[in-house]
Amino acid sequence: MAFGEENGAQAACNIPFLRKAVLMESGLTRHVMNNLTAYSQLTELSLRLGLDFHQWNNAAIPLKKLKWMFLIDIAEDGSTTDCWNTATTILNLASTVFPDLEHLDISNCKRKKSDTTTQYICRRVLDDRQTGFLPRLQSFRYQGEVIGDLELESVLEFVRRNGDTLTSLDLAFEFGFLDGIMMDYLLQGVVTAPKLRSLAMPGRYRR
Repeated sequence: MAFGEENGAQAACNIPFLRKAVLMESGLTRHVMNNLTAYSQLTELSLRLGLDFHQWNNAAIPLKKLKWMFLIDIAEDGSTTDCWNTATTILNLASTVFPDLEHLDISNCKRKKSDTTTQYICRRVLDDRQTGFLPRLQSFRYQGEVIGDLELESVLEFVRRNGDTLTSLDLAFEFGFLDGIMMDYLLQGVVTAPKLRSLAMPGRYRR
C-alpha cells in the first residue's frame, strides 16, 4: 500500500494549522491535496508531482509561494517531455487556483524508478494558448528546456503579462548562439519588467 494511503485521511485532518508543506507522490499527499481549501493558514507549498496526480477544481486557495518540480521522462535518444508546455499548464492552473501567488518557481527533474508513472500533457500549439496572469506575482523562476521559437515567445508573453509586478526573474534555460535575434529577445525580457531588482537570464550551452 502506498505510503500514507491507509491513515492519510486522519493524518491530513490532524494538521489544520499547516502553514508550509513539501509534498511528493504518496497516499498522504493525495489526502492533503484533496483538502487544500481546509488549510486556511497554508501560504507556502512545494510539490514534486506529475500534473495528473491531483484533479484540480476552480476553488481559489490563498497561497503566496509555490514551488513545483514536475517529473520528466528521458528517452534513450535523449529527448524529453515538452517541458515548457507542461510549465504553461501549471501557469494557467496557478492563475485560477492560486490567484494570490507572489512567488512562483517551476522546474523539472528526471523521474526516479520509485516515482509513479503518469501521463503527461501532450505537445500542443502554444500560440493557441495564453499563459497565466497573476496580479500579485513578484518573483518567477523557470528551470527546464525551451525548444523552438513558439516556446521562446510563450516565455516572453508570460513575462509581459506579469511584468508590472515582477521584481525577480530567473529564466534558467540555455540557448545555442548569442546572435542579434537572441540578444533582442533577452532585452525584451528585461524591458517588460521595469521593477526588476534581481535578474538571471539564460546562458549559452556549455561546450
